[in-house]
Amino acid sequence: MGKKSRRNKKKTEIIQYTEEERFEQVEQLKAKIVMLGFGTYENEMNKLYKIMDDFIRDGTEYNGKINLPGSERTMVIKFLNNKKHQVSIVLKYNKGI
Repeated sequence: MGKKSRRNKKKTEIIQYTEEERFEQVEQLKAKIVMLGFGTYENEMNKLYKIMDDFIRDGTEYNGKINLPGSERTMVIKFLNNKKHQVSIVLKYNKGI
């Protein structure tokens, strides 16, 4: 039994989101955040909205965290401009904050 040849492996093309698709996805996330009532975290929300605006306008990818002090939560943000991956914000429990 020989090894498989890797030379003939086809590379898949990355299909990026259009500006309209990015806008729709980010607006859904903004509505959910407002519904959860994170308006008290003004500095953190301003940082998040700046990241969202850059993603919508330029397609700038972002993968990182924003701490929410006092709530013991961290927002894990994944904005990838690739239709293979979902644009998401996840709230995770973090006792050390």
